[in-house]
Amino acid sequence: MTHILIVDDSILNSALAKDILQSSGYETSEIECGEDLQGQLLKQVPDLILMDIQMPGMSGFDCLKFMRADDRYAAIPVIAFTASVMQEDKQAIMDAGFNALIEKPIGFRDFLSTIASTLENPVA
Repeated sequence: MTHILIVDDSILNSALAKDILQSSGYETSEIECGEDLQGQLLKQVPDLILMDIQMPGMSGFDCLKFMRADDRYAAIPVIAFTASVMQEDKQAIMDAGFNALIEKPIGFRDFLSTIASTLENPVA
């Protein structure tokens, strides 16, 4: 079963993503902050990570930089999962190396479509 790690400090956003993903046949795990990412990755390497950008402590950008610098995790597709952003912010997110972007609030079909297409074609 495809495993997706959700990294989001908002319990509500994390729960919504988890419910949608699990009802669509994905296995999920959740953490609330970037500081927990390394420990979680040592327990289980996911097939994809859904990463909030703005979190206290380590941001989504910091987490992605850590992952891309470590050969064990560099190839894991990471989708930025963040509140509505301006066009230049979208470009910065993609330039940082995220594989895709899902904006909150989410649209159910677009959310699942982005997850599926990123899993099929993870090239950033």
